[in-house]
Amino acid sequence: MSRINSALEADQILDAILRDSPDEQGSLADLTPEVLAGTRAAYDALYRREQPVPLPVLHALAAVVADWQGSGPLADWHRAKGADPRITAADPIRSEVHGLSAATVQALRDHVDGLSLSPALTTARDHEGLAAAGVGVPVVVLVSRLVAFETHLQRLVTDVAARRGKPVPAADAPTRPSLTRTPIDAAA
Repeated sequence: MSRINSALEADQILDAILRDSPDEQGSLADLTPEVLAGTRAAYDALYRREQPVPLPVLHALAAVVADWQGSGPLADWHRAKGADPRITAADPIRSEVHGLSAATVQALRDHVDGLSLSPALTTARDHEGLAAAGVGVPVVVLVSRLVAFETHLQRLVTDVAARRGKPVPAADAPTRPSLTRTPIDAAA
């Protein structure tokens, strides 16, 4: 998997999503320097540093977040960066993925589903399921941060598109059902 060496990669995501033509001014003018710096730092921390989860898995989980949040262009960005299609597919994970067991990857995808769709309903039982699948605390924190960052990116895209009077880039939700619960299920 290749990485763009530019320090502006997070900005390029926004530009790629929001520009109608190569001649149009990029989204950088729409963002404050503080937001830009924070976005760059978060992107670098997730995707440019050594992580306990391989990049194709991280990008696939990020694509799942983007799909659930209806951001087709953001999901496409992560797919183009090498997201493993086995993780973004509707099928259950049945075999090892990039050195991670099927149970681990399935648990991570389920965790991403929960945090993307109903984070307030996440319970201790959900965390126990992650531990039972062999997912340690550093990986849970990493993936939780990934969901938060991708949510941040989606909100930036929405904000900049709205300020420009452009339609918000959208996509259909994934075809697989999520394992999230309703508030009544969570209370049980």
